[in-house]
Amino acid sequence: MSFPRYKLVPGPIDVDVPGWELTGDRPSGERIVECHEVFQPHDGTADVEAALQWANGVIGTKQVWTHVTDRGFDHWEAGAPADDTSESGTTPEHDRWTALTVRLPDDVRSAVGGPVPLMWQMEKFTEHNDRLMNRRLPADFPYEVDRGDVGDSLAALALGASMSRDIERERAHRVREAVEMGATWDQVAAALDITADEARDLLRRYADGQRKLWLGYEAEGTKPIGMDADEHAAVLALAADEDDRAGA
Repeated sequence: MSFPRYKLVPGPIDVDVPGWELTGDRPSGERIVECHEVFQPHDGTADVEAALQWANGVIGTKQVWTHVTDRGFDHWEAGAPADDTSESGTTPEHDRWTALTVRLPDDVRSAVGGPVPLMWQMEKFTEHNDRLMNRRLPADFPYEVDRGDVGDSLAALALGASMSRDIERERAHRVREAVEMGATWDQVAAALDITADEARDLLRRYADGQRKLWLGYEAEGTKPIGMDADEHAAVLALAADEDDRAGA
């Protein structure tokens, strides 16, 4: 039996925002594409460990990760899941998140202080929102339901703010993905409800920020993340494409 493959790669996820990208396919065939900012910006080893824990949480099972260096760049790959799940089939981190009381956007953090997958946030938001919706049911509703309270309302507000913040951080990265895969600037602009010029400017600022990030690490003598000169030029070329055939 073949196992699904997962890949975890460090790199830019937004303007001046280094992070991690997790891609792969669940056994069900569902595609995973998740991005989040770095966990420990001043401790590379701790950052890797936290990223692997986060990836396990997104996947839903603890994985056996292998460190791979390809053409001078590091990434991590996983195939067979390790046997470290709870009786419910979830990870300890997911169980912790499920039981967590959320009242502030900053409560939405993993045990090591990293981000929480959007899917998990939405699940928790939906539970609180469903209870709040039950408050609209008549008092003589024939079935027993759990009606929301002020805690549900505060949790829904905090989770909504957290998800909005996480989505905003990934926006420029998603613009780049879209144009590289062939979306036109009009399509990208329509998806964002902005003009094509504003969408191009978003990508330019993202590229400039990632180039600045690379140069900063390089000046410190640290292995850079961000965009090297060639990648920066290529992304700026996408943003400068005036014939509305992004990626051509």
